[in-house]
Amino acid sequence: MIDYIDDTKYKVSSQAIADHLGMNYAYLSTLFKQYTGKSVTQYQNEKMIENAIHLFQNENVNVSEVSEHLGFSNPFYFSRVFKKVTGLSPPSVYIQQLYRN
Repeated sequence: MIDYIDDTKYKVSSQAIADHLGMNYAYLSTLFKQYTGKSVTQYQNEKMIENAIHLFQNENVNVSEVSEHLGFSNPFYFSRVFKKVTGLSPPSVYIQQLYRN
């Protein structure tokens, strides 16, 4: 499950995970939490923000482009997740810090 999530560059639905592994998502979710100490959503959000940071550092992209590329429903939701994971809000603050350094 971790490999499947890590190999995707966008947010994966619970149904896609269950279908890919051929197992019940509720069961998989419980096992995942026991194994990692994180929910599947929390883990995916952290991976998506890692991908976003990589894009910000290596590509000339804005918040909306990254949000769309990673499959977030909209830039505002992406910004909320970004803040939750990094503590920085909005992601443009992170981008500004990149260019200052």
